[in-house]
Amino acid sequence: RYYWDLRKAAKTAAAGDTPFTPPTALIVALAESLLMMREEGRENVIARHAANAGATRAAAQAMGLKLVAEVPSNAVTAIASPTGVDAGAIVKAMRQRHGMVIANGQDRLQGVSFRVGHMGAYDEADIVAVVAALEDALGSVGQAVSPGAGVAAAQRVFAEARRETQAVAR
Repeated sequence: RYYWDLRKAAKTAAAGDTPFTPPTALIVALAESLLMMREEGRENVIARHAANAGATRAAAQAMGLKLVAEVPSNAVTAIASPTGVDAGAIVKAMRQRHGMVIANGQDRLQGVSFRVGHMGAYDEADIVAVVAALEDALGSVGQAVSPGAGVAAAQRVFAEARRETQAVAR
């Protein structure tokens, strides 16, 4: 609300000014992000995010977890916490044991689900690392997980995505 007070912005805009110091670091970061996306190419960015999402979903399911969304997004994967396991404990284990940040569910889903983001500059190695850490975090909160099951599922999705990309390139 502070930065989006359009009444104050309108008063100062006529003089070519802003009511507050603009978040210049965010503006510079946005410009760099757009440049990176332009260099990678829109289709490649979309394909990378789709592969990240597909690998994350496959990994979760291979670990015996259920997806929350009936139609999942390529931006974030919402995963149901195993019965009897507070999602906050999984989030905490990821941060404390691996220095990785995932998010607890929101509103009525808090404590019963967690979210893994895969947008931005994430690539295959990032997703595989998060999945491996998630396998460990689940084990640390008492959830039995077959070691490597999620990682293998994610790697299969990425291998298939590479094959599809190579076939299109030919």
